[in-house]
Amino acid sequence: NCELTAKIGELEASGGDLGAQLGDANAKIGELEGANGELTAKIGELEASGGDLGAQLGDANAKIGELEGANGELTAKIGELEAAGGDLGAQLGDANAKIGELEGANGELTAKVGELEAAGGDLGTQLGDANAKIGELEGANGDLTAKVEELEAAGGDLGAQLGDANAKLADMQAQLDASNNAAASAQSEADSIKGQIADLEAQLAAAQGDATANQDEANAKAQMAQDLEAQLADANNTASQQSQLAAKLAEDLAALQNQVPDQSSAESLRDQLISALEASGIDGPQVEVRPDNSVGINLRSESLFNSGRARLSGQGRDLMNQVASALNGFSSNPIRIEGHTDSIPVSGSLQQVFPSNWELSVARAANAVSYIQSLGGFDPTNLSASGFGEFRPVATNDSREGRALNRRIEVVVAPTN
Repeated sequence: NCELTAKIGELEASGGDLGAQLGDANAKIGELEGANGELTAKIGELEASGGDLGAQLGDANAKIGELEGANGELTAKIGELEAAGGDLGAQLGDANAKIGELEGANGELTAKVGELEAAGGDLGTQLGDANAKIGELEGANGDLTAKVEELEAAGGDLGAQLGDANAKLADMQAQLDASNNAAASAQSEADSIKGQIADLEAQLAAAQGDATANQDEANAKAQMAQDLEAQLADANNTASQQSQLAAKLAEDLAALQNQVPDQSSAESLRDQLISALEASGIDGPQVEVRPDNSVGINLRSESLFNSGRARLSGQGRDLMNQVASALNGFSSNPIRIEGHTDSIPVSGSLQQVFPSNWELSVARAANAVSYIQSLGGFDPTNLSASGFGEFRPVATNDSREGRALNRRIEVVVAPTN
């Protein structure tokens, strides 16, 4: 009994040691779980910092899954250790081995975090370069906007210039008619003078043949004939000048008529585009002739893009396929796609991508024209894109309906020269 009692005491002492070791193991496991939690949070932050880290974060998440599985197994093992009691030594060895595995996995995760942080540093550099590029593009866009405003100012007076041109046409036509009348009158006068000269020459011949005629009368008639010949020469010169003036006026009139925009050809282009759009499956297309005689096709942004996005939606690609099909017959015409927005500023996280409505409108126009080019059949030198932000509204921005009308893409088809 004494030996048994001593043995029991030794076992209880050994069990106490094993209990302490198990407590240490549990504490170590708690520390590892805390470290795993911190690494998981760190990985989450890194996931938010860059799209190119997705694959590496996937690997890290897989490793975390493995660790969580290992932690589950370890928890189950600890439960078995606590329940079994008698086999604590063997189970403690298993727990220590598992701790070694977790420490190795933590080392791998730490290395992975280092790689992700290094990649994040590279992303920071790339972001800086991208911001610098955006700054350059914004400067270039400002220059283009100024140029567009100059062109608009130059083109905005087209109606007045057309009126002036028509008035000048009328004046030149009147001058041409007057010159033609003057030329006809001069020719008639020249013919009359020719008849008088013929009569005088006949009279002169008769007077010269009559020896008894008065020499003074013959000389006077000869002088009169010379004067009439001089008048005939003047009349011929006048008729020639009037003819030259009339020809010059006719030439200027033809040149001016060529310079006046042909409204009827623009309306014909509009009608052809409407027919082509309807044939491609677009009901009731909004098509109108612009002041410069180009033709604009109005497409609502909601039909092309998701809110706050510049890439074409699935519905938008379907619509642009129909538009491109309709435009195949006009591939030789210059085609410009314009982006327009309402006056609501870009806000929230979207500002990191589109600092203002300028960038959003340009990006939407560029994506639309790029998609049309990718379909084939269009000469890229005839395609262009431009964005005007909220600065060319077609309706008030004070109502929801007006803002919806202002959010649009316009496909502008210019007549061929």
